[in-house]
Amino acid sequence: MKLFDRITSFFRPWTPPAAETPPSEAAGLAPDDRVPLELTGVISQEAYTWVVAQTLRHFRKSKFIFRLDGGLLFYTPAESPVWRQLNLTHLVQQLVCEDRSLWTDRIAECIDLHRADQLALEGLLESFDAAKDKLTVRLHSRSTYERFPIEGYLLKTIIPDLYAALALELPGQFHILQRSEINHWGIDEDELLWTAYGNLADQREKIQVVEQEGEGFTVVTLLDKDYAAAFALDFANHCAEWIGKVGSMIALPSKGCVFIYPIAETVAFNAAFTKMADLVNRYYREGHSPLSNDLYWFHHNRFERFPKAMEGHTLTYSIPSRLLAYLRTPLAHPAFVSDVKDSLLEGFWEGYYEYGQGFRAPLFGSRREFQLTLRSKSGQLEGSSVDEDHAGQASVWGFVDRELISFIKKFPDRPAQDIHFTGFFDAREISFTGTWVIDEGNGKVFSGSWAMVKL
Repeated sequence: MKLFDRITSFFRPWTPPAAETPPSEAAGLAPDDRVPLELTGVISQEAYTWVVAQTLRHFRKSKFIFRLDGGLLFYTPAESPVWRQLNLTHLVQQLVCEDRSLWTDRIAECIDLHRADQLALEGLLESFDAAKDKLTVRLHSRSTYERFPIEGYLLKTIIPDLYAALALELPGQFHILQRSEINHWGIDEDELLWTAYGNLADQREKIQVVEQEGEGFTVVTLLDKDYAAAFALDFANHCAEWIGKVGSMIALPSKGCVFIYPIAETVAFNAAFTKMADLVNRYYREGHSPLSNDLYWFHHNRFERFPKAMEGHTLTYSIPSRLLAYLRTPLAHPAFVSDVKDSLLEGFWEGYYEYGQGFRAPLFGSRREFQLTLRSKSGQLEGSSVDEDHAGQASVWGFVDRELISFIKKFPDRPAQDIHFTGFFDAREISFTGTWVIDEGNGKVFSGSWAMVKL
């Protein structure tokens, strides 16, 4: 079965509708006092402005400084440098399920609960011992912190373009921690993060697991409005049962939803790829608390993002080169597996390539020899090759990932043609064997086998 380098999702990307009244034209509104994107279509600008006004009226019994950004209301006592926050988005999502006549009472109840949370927070912030069982992690997009100095928060980019923020779980909300609040704990930030991961493991029973069967593949869905996305951050430990032979394809469209495809067999990969692309865009567009419409590959304890691009009105995803190398190589690993070191890779190699798919006799099945000179630094390869069937030296570059090797040859007389070599290492023979592919597009694919041994 031919594996495509790229797959196109035939749907339009999400473009949020404009607010009912542009902020600059809304009488009496500050620039940020607009309906957040997550609430567009859920509440009108007039109703949202009323909710904000009622909320501020309850707070103004004390002397506070306020700052409104999206669905978050930040406030601080005039004499304090520490900002607190109230999530208006969550408040509105609760209000719209109630009769409008009850909104005033519900806002008052929410703020009373929020004040109780602040009292609980004061106790938890006193020491690490008091707080450690309530530490957790919240996942946010980068846009969440565009207007605030990120150095004030404890943020990690474990997943590309998403922030894992250290937080405390309070009775009514999650509080995103600031460094200024916990400097007196004297605890290393990595230790705080791993403590939070351990607490997230205890939330496993709250997460609903749903399996969707496709043609030859299964997509696993994790659902929980508070914990699903955060739970998947420590994927190797929390989600080990859903890691395939070649890792997992993962989508995190919202805080409450995670899609996982364990990559096991190449035959169903394209169908699963299409399904995942459709799911992540649909749930990112329609779900609450959206995070990202990216796809990620989790392999060897690392998240790698699938490249994506807009082509007109079509969103296109590409398979990461490392994953593509695995998909093009037989998944049966050799009996002798080793983490190949730079010192072993460097030097002279001799081998052959065999003409296979796309060739006719007398080339089909015939072999040609080559000599390869490699240099390696931290698994990144470069070098040159002299081949029996080509004049001049080919440039070579690629990588080694544990037992997998992947590199490209490019000859000076054919600068537009990439020859992709992938293979696995045999530690007993100090050799590599695998397949090579030339994909010229329009369905024209040429391939064959190859092998080389260290001289």
